[in-house]
Amino acid sequence: MNQEIKTLYPGLLKYIRGTDKLFWLLLIVFAGIPLLYFSYIPIWDGWQFSRCYMRSALEGSVDCERHSAFLHTLIYSILQRIDLGNFQLIYAMNLLFGIAGLISFRSLLRCLFGSRLSPANLTLLTFCFGLNPVFLVHVIQPCLDFTLPILLVMVLLSLFKNRFYYAAAAGVLIVFTKESGFMLYGVSVFLFIPLMILNNPSLLKEKIKFVRKVGVLIIPIMLFAIYMVLVPHTQIGGSWTEGIMKMLRFYLLDKVMLAQLISLFVINFNWLITAIVLINVLIISADYLKSLKYKDIIGTSFNSKYEGSYFYLLFIMIIYFLTRLPFVNNPRYMLPALPILIVLFGGSLLNVLRKQSIITIALIMMLVLLTVSSFRTVDPLSKKAMGTFKFGSHELLHMASYDTPVHGYGRDHLVYNFEFTQFHYITEKIINKVGWARVFIIAPGATWLPDFGAFDIKEGKRAIIGDRLRSLLFYYSDQITSNEIAPEEFYYISYPNYDRNNINAKERDKLAKTYDLTNIITVENDGYSIDVYRYVKKNN
Repeated sequence: MNQEIKTLYPGLLKYIRGTDKLFWLLLIVFAGIPLLYFSYIPIWDGWQFSRCYMRSALEGSVDCERHSAFLHTLIYSILQRIDLGNFQLIYAMNLLFGIAGLISFRSLLRCLFGSRLSPANLTLLTFCFGLNPVFLVHVIQPCLDFTLPILLVMVLLSLFKNRFYYAAAAGVLIVFTKESGFMLYGVSVFLFIPLMILNNPSLLKEKIKFVRKVGVLIIPIMLFAIYMVLVPHTQIGGSWTEGIMKMLRFYLLDKVMLAQLISLFVINFNWLITAIVLINVLIISADYLKSLKYKDIIGTSFNSKYEGSYFYLLFIMIIYFLTRLPFVNNPRYMLPALPILIVLFGGSLLNVLRKQSIITIALIMMLVLLTVSSFRTVDPLSKKAMGTFKFGSHELLHMASYDTPVHGYGRDHLVYNFEFTQFHYITEKIINKVGWARVFIIAPGATWLPDFGAFDIKEGKRAIIGDRLRSLLFYYSDQITSNEIAPEEFYYISYPNYDRNNINAKERDKLAKTYDLTNIITVENDGYSIDVYRYVKKNN
């Protein structure tokens, strides 16, 4: 068993001995950036997924918003059984998963590229995934999607190391993390089987051994099929048949699909990665045409030309299936494709830049841009592609610009770097400034109402459970205009993403028919600010 682990993770013992100092240094950066935000309390979808873990610890339920996530929910509920309501324990679990994923990814890259990339460049390439803002920020914004690329990397590493029991174990975890995990595992294995045969045709002569290998790999698929029979309802459709048909349907382009592609290929300087991969595709195409004429053998950056084809096909199929449900442009939905894009990026660097020293410079520059992008929206192409809105003295991407208004004007759309946390910090400041025993009004759909609905009055912090918890009175503005509620006084929180199409101004105009505006309070934090409007009922 020990020998198998050494074979599966050949670099792990090296890391433990501390010989790869660059890896450890960047791992500290990976952990250190989210640690700066451990005081953050989740909002939007992060609040909903946190409730799943806490409800599981409290009631034993493993249901999470009708997703096929019972293993994921069970794992994340374990630490909540120790300290219920502690969000930092969720973040710590995410960090542990992230570290395991990066060690696995480093080992996978070494397996794929070997000495063709220097150890330093393998490490730098690893953290083009680890320090990518959309991946990194979800350490503190709980969701199912964060672990999907990690588990996919573990599946791929096990496949390429011919450790099929490990691949099946990771496969069980990924299919019972989210419905898309079934697709990720199925596609990875479906494409890997012909790759095995192409790399080693003698496998077909050992039919029993080959069937055993394939049999192990289909265990997660069989378990998921049983799950579909036992649990007929799913989050992606009224039935599994409806959900599967959605995943298989074909259409060229949808506005939300376009936004999803921009989230993967463009934002946070990802367009630089995309550009290198596209240049490499052009080079490969030219080499192929040349080989047809001169009968040359095409070189490859991978161990074999079949491996390169595997990852390109895998990437295309993952992109295709992930964009079959154009529901809403939450950047996390495209996370499973990110490590595959980085693998293609690594192969492309070898073919486009060639020299190790130039590759090192390019990777360092990429990591600097990615790290800066975690804290501030600075990419001009991202701003051009998505549009922006003012948040105090800063600009954030209008990630909901391609969505229909029914999905809001930016909730988890905005979780593309750590700037979205200011919605939490400033809301908390507002509550402390005007007092928790007030009526708070927001534009319809600005958030899930429960996530801002509880407050620890002693600590002055948002919370989800505790003896000192008090319920806050948060309502949508249309609940006043429809006469559902009629408070004597309220505070309208003008979240800046709802300035799009003058939504805030229009809602305040409606409120002004029955309420007088008395004063405006501006609450600021690190240059980000939100205006709060105090209204009182008209005397008539």
